[in-house]
Amino acid sequence: MNIAKLLEMQRKLDAHIEKEHPRQYGEDRLEKKILALLVEIGELANEARFFKYWSHDQKPRIKQPIYCRKCDGDGCYKCDDKGIVGYKNPLLEEFVDGLHFFLSIGLELNISDEEMVTGIYYVGSSLTYSFNKLFRCIGNLSEAIEHGARADIVEWYNITFNLFIDLGETLGFTLDQIEQAYFDKNKINHHRQEVGY
Repeated sequence: MNIAKLLEMQRKLDAHIEKEHPRQYGEDRLEKKILALLVEIGELANEARFFKYWSHDQKPRIKQPIYCRKCDGDGCYKCDDKGIVGYKNPLLEEFVDGLHFFLSIGLELNISDEEMVTGIYYVGSSLTYSFNKLFRCIGNLSEAIEHGARADIVEWYNITFNLFIDLGETLGFTLDQIEQAYFDKNKINHHRQEVGY
């Protein structure tokens, strides 16, 4: 993954969001980004479904139809006879939503691509362990932001970011897939800002 390129794309998206949604007096946008990251990781776990011991359906959501808006499922030249124009991967989409917030948090903390250390692997014993550890590390990052020195913040950011990337690979995504999905979702996020999302 080209971290420098992703950070630059995220910087432009963040600027677009700031223009459309200026910070309010006293607003702690960094805290909101951390909460949003936690929510996205929760949504990722929900799509992964592995932890739902109470359900017979524990398969991840990796293929969801996209229905034609033109014909409402009746079939037309844009879709098949079931009204399907294509498929999306909800699991990968949730992962990439989390990546957007990770990068945005890094920018908010003024962490440069040179300070980001990638490729550190923290393979967990299970997906449950990996998700729980990621939540704990985000808490540690938040504490470092509130009380720590710059070196502690950068260290916890790197640990947490690498745990997240490792989790993506554990879920079956390649770095190329993650990067392409980020590019695709970034375009959607810009469009959402343009249409008053």
